[in-house]
Amino acid sequence: MAWLDGRIDLETRGGDTALFENRAYSIFPPLWTLISYAVYGIHKVGIGEPVVFPTLLYIAILAGPIPWLFYLSFRSSGADHTWAAVLALYGIAGTCLWPVASMCQFGWIYSNQHVAAQIGLAVMLLDLLGKKRLWLAGLGLMIATWSRYLCIFYAGAILWVAWNQTRRYHALLRAGLPIAVTIALPMILNWTKFGSPFQSGYQYIYAGTQGGELDKVLQPDGSLKFFAIANMPLHAYHMWLAPPWFDFSFQGLQINGPADGTGLFYGSPILLFLWVDLKRWWRDPARRALVLTSIPLILALLAYYGPGYGTPGYYRYTLDFSLVWLAVMAPWTQDAQRRRLTLICLLWSVFYFYMCGPAGYEAPGIINLTTGG
Repeated sequence: MAWLDGRIDLETRGGDTALFENRAYSIFPPLWTLISYAVYGIHKVGIGEPVVFPTLLYIAILAGPIPWLFYLSFRSSGADHTWAAVLALYGIAGTCLWPVASMCQFGWIYSNQHVAAQIGLAVMLLDLLGKKRLWLAGLGLMIATWSRYLCIFYAGAILWVAWNQTRRYHALLRAGLPIAVTIALPMILNWTKFGSPFQSGYQYIYAGTQGGELDKVLQPDGSLKFFAIANMPLHAYHMWLAPPWFDFSFQGLQINGPADGTGLFYGSPILLFLWVDLKRWWRDPARRALVLTSIPLILALLAYYGPGYGTPGYYRYTLDFSLVWLAVMAPWTQDAQRRRLTLICLLWSVFYFYMCGPAGYEAPGIINLTTGG
């Protein structure tokens, strides 16, 4: 809305905003701001004020492309038509995308970013594992990175695939241009808001505050450190090992977990087979590059001071790589024995995430055993 008024600072300061030179600024990746600016701008010019974001359009932008793009990414990876549809269902309902996406109905910016990033990752995957046009993979990377900044690590996979093409320098050009734009826009916005292309604004989100989250990043010399090796052990425990809680009451069953998140494989056990199939996907340069570039992304997530709060029973930051892993291993999930195991895992995962409820709530939705609702 501020952009519509011709300024880039915010009228009022909300949560996770930067206070710089007595002005409040958004520090979120720019994709959703760009989409909102376009929708509100068109509404203002075509219909008038007050401007609104139509609900059906909101759903169409975020949810509409995902089933088809997931299906295409698994087809490009080597799954047959039917199995690609099964895996698309797994990507949606068998990962924490389901409860995280459910929060989009409330306009929760974090869920919007995660869901939009899945669209970008799917576009990137369908190209890198398919025709390798590279500009399309770069476009997917742009969507993902402008939603979740750490997805920029996948630029390494795109450039590696480009390097291994027959017409190497043409491929690098096709890959490099969208990657350059992906990096350039946030840097321009940083420079405009904070006077430096390398200042994201995170250094200013706790300006004027005391205690709480500030204590986690405040250093003895007064500086702020948002990424630190000291954060990694605890976050690694919650991302990989922390068990869920199965709570039974007169109302029924609910799956919950620590506020800092629950281990990935409890809800999505099929992803364990990525490492069982290591020798298979390692022989494919694109698959190998995708998995290898997910590792520094994971390390950065673990080093980040915040674990992604309000996600009972799962760890929402795993969405930055779970779809990539599932697409990499997709061809080998359709072997005769693995198909049965994948379907069993799918049934468990759908049950698990249905019982977790939406992100952002300490007490998720409960199935009432007496009413079935």
